[in-house]
Amino acid sequence: MMLTILFAQQYQIVGDVLRIWMNRKSLEFYESRCQCCGVLGPDDYKLGDLNIPKSCYKNGSERDEDLYRSGCSTRSIKPASPIIHVISFVIQSYALRYSLLSC
Repeated sequence: MMLTILFAQQYQIVGDVLRIWMNRKSLEFYESRCQCCGVLGPDDYKLGDLNIPKSCYKNGSERDEDLYRSGCSTRSIKPASPIIHVISFVIQSYALRYSLLSC
């Protein structure tokens, strides 16, 4: 049961986003998956004299109306539910089997 609760929670990506930004790496993975731009918003790129990447736009359109306005530090990732439930069930089954065998 404890594992099910752990796996069902959302993962806050703020630490990962900040670490990637500070190391001057691309946030493309988070920007395209979470529909966000920069750490706090697209102004992060402007303040750093950087071009706003295509991953900050819906479908990479580079049109102003398609620009994601939210920063990636405000997002969280929800785990893929079906596979997590299967993994949780398998682990719990083995734990129950092991506890019954040790009696």
